[in-house]
Amino acid sequence: MTGRNSGVATRIREVAPEMRWTHCSIHREALAVKKMPDDLKSVLDSAVKTVNFIKSRPMNARLFHVLCEEMGSEHVQLLLHTEKAASV
Repeated sequence: MTGRNSGVATRIREVAPEMRWTHCSIHREALAVKKMPDDLKSVLDSAVKTVNFIKSRPMNARLFHVLCEEMGSEHVQLLLHTEKAASV
């Protein structure tokens, strides 16, 4: 994907030279977890379980959306975090 000579990013840069490339946020998190202390990883795992619980049930997702709106939050929905991405 990001090869210097033939990757997608290189091909896009040929057409749009100002293009910036970055890892997706889930991939960056997975890379960071590799060197994370166990107690901090446990906190992250709890957060992932909470997000997945909210996203796994439509009613929970709707209630979360309403809660965020009532609190005046800028963001009102979550992205599902899969276990496969966490183990990269």
